[in-house]
Amino acid sequence: LLIIAMLALSIACSLLHLPLWPAAVLGWLATLRLGLTLPRASRRQTLWLGLAGVSIWLVALWRDTPTSLATAVSINQPLLMMFAGVSFLSMARPAADDASGGERHGSFWGTLAGVHLFGAVINLSVLFLFGDRMQREGRLTRKQVSVLGRAFPAAAAWSPFFVAMGVALTYAPGLDFFALLPWGGLAAMLLLGLIALDAHRLPGTFIGYPLEKGSLLLPGALA
Repeated sequence: LLIIAMLALSIACSLLHLPLWPAAVLGWLATLRLGLTLPRASRRQTLWLGLAGVSIWLVALWRDTPTSLATAVSINQPLLMMFAGVSFLSMARPAADDASGGERHGSFWGTLAGVHLFGAVINLSVLFLFGDRMQREGRLTRKQVSVLGRAFPAAAAWSPFFVAMGVALTYAPGLDFFALLPWGGLAAMLLLGLIALDAHRLPGTFIGYPLEKGSLLLPGALA
């Protein structure tokens, strides 16, 4: 509920050109609440990173850097808005397959392009979606893992729904996404070509994910 409220308030403040710190407060409250559920190792890592951030901010204040507490707590709010919004895109999974279609197999190129384009919209959920359908006896072949594990992150070169692109747009002043998009698309195409060449060198047959026209409608609409 805190995250939903943060997202709604963030959007409202952005549209009305109001300060984002009220939404950031909701984000921090959600962080503290969810932090209690983290595994011990993750919690320890988070605390160390948080202490490092606070230390650097104190050094900045000591060096008379003009900033404020409100700026410090809300500096990453645009990124948090993207994280929260992208999480809802996981609803873009196709409907479950019926038993009669359980043996349908997709092509290598369809799977390569599908995991890349689906992943560009629904992010990490695509690996579970494709992996569950492509596995046999609870296992994926090395060729399948190679295609899924590499074609998905290649979308970070151009997809605005990826954390990497959000970080780049946030921390590179003046960066224009539409100027970057053609070069990111070209980089992704080169990466997919290299992935295909490397996968074809691996032995064994490839059981791909069967893409269907109906499964592409919802992700496209949400994007």
